Amino acid sequence: MTQFEKNQIRSKLCRLNLSDDFIDQYISKLERNFESYASVCAVVDRWEKQDSGQLILQALVCGLIAAIAGAWLAVVR
Repeated sequence: MTQFEKNQIRSKLCRLNLSDDFIDQYISKLERNFESYASVCAVVDRWEKQDSGQLILQALVCGLIAAIAGAWLAVVR
């Protein structure tokens, strides 16, 4: 990996609020294992934090759908 690619990975890891020590150790591990930039990016992208607001919205929508379906079943019976 080039220095530019290492900086890109470091930037992605910093956005995940990881400690500097962890980031340094992880990048040195990647260098020792001769990992490619593309594979590292794919792994780090899977680590992305979920937006808690999005998760709450999904739960509310599921609850609303369940309530509507339950009310409909109660009316039909």
